[in-house]
Amino acid sequence: MAQRSWLPGQNPSPVVALWKGPGQKTREIPLDPGAQGILLSASARHAVRRSFDGRRPGHNGSEFFDVTVHQIRASRAAIGPPHSLAGSPSGPLLATDELTILTSWAEVLAEALAVAPKRIETLAADAQADAPWRGELRICEPSASLRHAISVILRAAQTAAAAAGDSPLDAALLAVHGSQPGQPPLDRLARAALRSALQQRQARQAGEGGGPRISSLPMCRATRGGQGKPAPRRQASTAPGYPNAQNRTLGAPNRRHAEPTR
Repeated sequence: MAQRSWLPGQNPSPVVALWKGPGQKTREIPLDPGAQGILLSASARHAVRRSFDGRRPGHNGSEFFDVTVHQIRASRAAIGPPHSLAGSPSGPLLATDELTILTSWAEVLAEALAVAPKRIETLAADAQADAPWRGELRICEPSASLRHAISVILRAAQTAAAAAGDSPLDAALLAVHGSQPGQPPLDRLARAALRSALQQRQARQAGEGGGPRISSLPMCRATRGGQGKPAPRRQASTAPGYPNAQNRTLGAPNRRHAEPTR
């Protein structure tokens, strides 16, 4: 594709990608002769996410650096067909929407382990079948496979929250690290979903310095003529019913709390 993507009269270019690191110039990444692909390895660190439309910076961004390029070449040795793993499923373990639901529960559990480990039991009750909130929101009950996957991550979170330690988040991450011999595929999938959510929450907690941050930069509002004018600063409300960085509530995923507007 790289060799064919050129205009008549021009020499084919082996460049297949561009990379620009923080504070660096744009770098061309070519595909070497005889190579079938390119493998990029990079390091990542926490970064502030900014925009030019007046929104406040977000402290949940990622920045990649120290990119290394590896040219991939096919082996000349004959390779037979891969042997299927014992017990590997023939189809998907969970449907797409079920995987989304499982990921949501994993993110909620990771958040609870980080800021409110005592709420794990409340979340466990909400996750059970026939929970009242599903009927109130007219949400279908989860399938047997999804219920099993949710129960796997709930047990890991409950064990970490009940263990004596300063960081239930780290304890849960250590418990789901790697796969156990003979573990069912659905259990491996559930543990992988929880592990990913725990790692993201741990990285965000490290970037926040162990606590939430509130940006002091004023927001901008549009004025006539396209000029931006700083909006007046407002003190964060700590009244009941208005959660903020110091007053958060945890519950079942995808709940919405409507607030009256003026």
